Amino acid sequence: MFSCSVVVFVLLSFLSLSIAFVTPKRITLTTIVVAEVPTDWPWWKLVDQ
Repeated sequence: MFSCSVVVFVLLSFLSLSIAFVTPKRITLTTIVVAEVPTDWPWWKLVDQ
């Protein structure tokens, strides 16, 4: 379970970095990060439990 959540987190981070590299706009980068953080929290809560 722990490894799965880590893999998902890495994939999301790599995807956001790829999008940020394709569209080098800091506004879009911050928007992606802000939109990605809330979706990552449930994974870390499951890992903590």
